[in-house]
Amino acid sequence: MSDSPQTTTTPRATWSSERVFLFAVIGGAVGVGNLWRFPYLAGENGGGTFICIYIISVIVLSIPLKMSEVALGKAGRASPVTSFRNIAKQEGRSSLWSWVGWSMSQSQLLILSFYAVIGGWSLKYAILSLQGALNAIDTEGVERVFNSINDDPFTLGTWHFIFLFLTTLIVSRGIKGGLEQAFKKLVPSLLIILIALVIWAAIAADFSAAVQFLFHFDISKLSWAMVLAAVGQAFFSLGVGAGIFMAYGSYVPKGTSVPKTMLITGVADTFVSLIAGLAIFPFVFAYDLPTAQGPGLFFLTLPLAFGAMPLGSLVSFLFFTLVFFSALSSSLGMLEVSISRFKEIWPGKTLKLAVYFGIGCWLIGLLSVFSFNILEHVEPLHWIPLFEGRNIFQSFDYFLGNIVLPVNGLLIAIFCGWVLKYQTAKSYLGFKSERIARIWHMIVRYFVPVTLSLVIVGSFSS
Repeated sequence: MSDSPQTTTTPRATWSSERVFLFAVIGGAVGVGNLWRFPYLAGENGGGTFICIYIISVIVLSIPLKMSEVALGKAGRASPVTSFRNIAKQEGRSSLWSWVGWSMSQSQLLILSFYAVIGGWSLKYAILSLQGALNAIDTEGVERVFNSINDDPFTLGTWHFIFLFLTTLIVSRGIKGGLEQAFKKLVPSLLIILIALVIWAAIAADFSAAVQFLFHFDISKLSWAMVLAAVGQAFFSLGVGAGIFMAYGSYVPKGTSVPKTMLITGVADTFVSLIAGLAIFPFVFAYDLPTAQGPGLFFLTLPLAFGAMPLGSLVSFLFFTLVFFSALSSSLGMLEVSISRFKEIWPGKTLKLAVYFGIGCWLIGLLSVFSFNILEHVEPLHWIPLFEGRNIFQSFDYFLGNIVLPVNGLLIAIFCGWVLKYQTAKSYLGFKSERIARIWHMIVRYFVPVTLSLVIVGSFSS
């Protein structure tokens, strides 16, 4: 079938070129998780063994599912909510599938509400680096800086607000004037800074130790837990179930190859993850810092290394600018997909919708802000064993990232593999090879649902 289900007669904006769309999906895929989560997971789970399984999972599982998501957006030419509803009705299925779109779009608003805390930290640290406030800093000093930001709800709330204000400002300007212009600058800048940091790490730090840490192939590390971690990261890194790619796919220009674009995106996302490890861990090993810390590595340990090295202020500024850019590039998609359905209900009101949702996101996000100070001992779901010991920020993070998004991804796979007719799905993706189309369909219909089900079950046993 070549006709796409439409939601409205209003002409829909499109990206100005396939290259800009590629920047958008790379920007949506590359986030803070690429910079901290992938490198330390690789190092703690067998290095090269983990990376091999991760790359296989990206190619065999994650990319085919992201192709499906973009293709649904391209076919629907609407928000995830409307695209799911219209395509399901066209296939003679229940319009209740639109609730998958609602889950995708509104979960992103909740994720953005606490993700902005990390974005605010990165912006504050970039400014501190530029001011030289982190020069020759010791352990007590770096803890004092971090705690001074978090202990004061007004200070942390201000940086949280600034990050959301910038996100809202860009999204409010629409596709052409906002998102497109931002991605044209953010994605190349992110890659340039990252490569510059790798070069400096190779010159000034212990690069060989980082290579050994990340790429040493140790078959004895192979375990079910490690495989599950690698597969989970393959889905997490490309934003499975987030709806961002589906929303961006609805703006793709005619003639855009979904399989080619998503293959490039998967390669770029993996490249960034690997290069991030080579940019970060040479400093970790050169200054004998702990490796498995996640965000704490950025704000509590790396400043020690940057403060002790030549040109440390510049390197620190570049690094935290990189973190900020990666966080911002992801946050734009989160807010865009959150307002996408309401842009259809109230066309021409993008500015107001972005502002209203931005304010709502900030208000919800105050719960995460307060979880570092006045509500730090509040565990909202402590009666559930899975959430015992998790504050508001951590509960949001775990529930949305480890449960909601994988479930959304599972439902997308079921929809494309079982609800859509094969020929319909094939036409949406634009496969020219019948053999490749059959392989894609088998993966999405069988392998992805089984794998995501294991990831979801694994999250309940963590």
